[in-house]
Amino acid sequence: MISFRQVQILSMSKCKDVGTYLLNKKCLDRFSKNYSTFIKHRPYLFAKVFEVISSTPKTNIRFLNFQPNDSSFRSDNKSIKTIKKKNLVAKRRDHSTNLKLFNELLYQKESSTLSNDDWLQIKETFSVTLNEKWESFCMHALYNRKNCAQAKSLINFLESQKESPNKITLTYFTSLLGQTSDNSETQDTEFKKYFDLLLSKSDNLDAASIEVLVKGLSNTRYYMECIPLLKLVQEFSEVTSKIINDILVGALKFQDHKILAQMLTLAETGKTLPNELLPSLPNMVNRCLQKNNQQGLQTLMDFVEKHGLLLPKLVLYEIHSMFESHQPDEWTGQFGYINHRSGKCTICNHKMDRLEIQQKEFNSLQTAFLDQVIVGKNIFYKTSPEEVDKYKQFIKKLAPFDVVIDGMNVIFHGQPNREKLEKTVEYFTEQEKKVLVLGSNALYKFTHNVRKMKNCHTYLTSTTKADDVFFLYAALQSRLDTLIVSRDKLRDHRFKFDPILRPIFSKWLLITQISDWFYSANGQFVIGKRHLFSLGPAKDEGGWHLPEDDTDMLNPNGKFSILCLRQRLSKKLKSN
Repeated sequence: MISFRQVQILSMSKCKDVGTYLLNKKCLDRFSKNYSTFIKHRPYLFAKVFEVISSTPKTNIRFLNFQPNDSSFRSDNKSIKTIKKKNLVAKRRDHSTNLKLFNELLYQKESSTLSNDDWLQIKETFSVTLNEKWESFCMHALYNRKNCAQAKSLINFLESQKESPNKITLTYFTSLLGQTSDNSETQDTEFKKYFDLLLSKSDNLDAASIEVLVKGLSNTRYYMECIPLLKLVQEFSEVTSKIINDILVGALKFQDHKILAQMLTLAETGKTLPNELLPSLPNMVNRCLQKNNQQGLQTLMDFVEKHGLLLPKLVLYEIHSMFESHQPDEWTGQFGYINHRSGKCTICNHKMDRLEIQQKEFNSLQTAFLDQVIVGKNIFYKTSPEEVDKYKQFIKKLAPFDVVIDGMNVIFHGQPNREKLEKTVEYFTEQEKKVLVLGSNALYKFTHNVRKMKNCHTYLTSTTKADDVFFLYAALQSRLDTLIVSRDKLRDHRFKFDPILRPIFSKWLLITQISDWFYSANGQFVIGKRHLFSLGPAKDEGGWHLPEDDTDMLNPNGKFSILCLRQRLSKKLKSN
């Protein structure tokens, strides 16, 4: 940053108004003597001066030294930040004003494309007011409006003026051609022409440009060209969910099951999260229904079910409308729920599959939890290596347990009462279950009676920071059917596992964890709802069940709500 002690007079070819202002001696005097007033009353102009001064090479400047009277001129960094912020706000306001003006011009020409004279007038207007290339600004606006006809007229105008579209303009235009192709062979060919032109102009495309291009490219018969662009992004950046989702849409449209599988694998093993697929799910379902791609639809729904994703109600409404639009009068949809005891849908009475974890999968979780969570994620910053070793020896000696209870969670949920813990432990020990009660040293005064109970063991830690890891470890070092009694959101620990094990851990936790309980009028422990059955997506002979995201603070895993999509009877009779 060049010192404020020198005012630099630049070769102001790019900013003549600022140059004129600076070259005026009286203005220079006022600039030095009344610095604070200048900032207060002319912040935008000062910021512009400062920007030009700071960014121009020293070879293009000459110096005019002076000592400013205002001491804040030397050190008032806060004022500079304020100016920059005001400058940014002013630019955004100018951009919004220009965009509004351009949209009004488009509205006036809604029934026809803009002529070359129209574009010439737009060029003359926006070249003065914009801080970016006027054609890039216009093409970006047309891209957002999906107005391909006007975009083509802009390109025709530039070509008629012997002007080559710049990289930004070409990127938005090429993508727009692809997005609006609608299986048109002519437009796909035009898309390929400009796509090749863009590649010839750009040695290296940045990630943002690739993201825009893939959106259009994936909708054309040249969708396979997305893969080299994807690999290019992987070389210098993380692949965004938008890129993955757009390629998924293309793979489903062209029924390319190999690309579909590759992208779903990338979605669950990369930095993106599987739930980032949800905003594009209705579009993906639409592509499947357009092409009657039943295999692709099943693969997509299996991915959602595997990761236990719950669908927002708006997404469910959109999917329902997709089925109705492609197969009118053949589908009916109603919201209901799956009974937590019987597993049956309250709408159609269909029984859902029971959630299960194979022993081999559980063994993988056991090993991974020790390697990736206890050691790999280094929980020692929450506790001490000595305490971890002591706890591991304790578990090795006394495991397996049938039930692991989060003692602090049980006692301090609501009004603290040690009888809550005693009744909870009693409920399981009366069934001959072997119980482990975990908590911090603060739990000691509540466990006097519990420690005397048969088949009950307690372990108290010096801190509460690692207790969730401790009782997960105890459950995993016990048996597949060991229960965890806790209302804590333990599912967040899935991110400490390798991506391939995360859905297995989430499913195991749903089956294992008791997070809903209450105490009867006489104080007895009563288990509420448990997640023992799949919520889907699942297809049966009558249609689909799709899981609804109805989670809240009291129900972090949801309340078993579903959308039941049923084929009407007449349709089923035809298919038979």
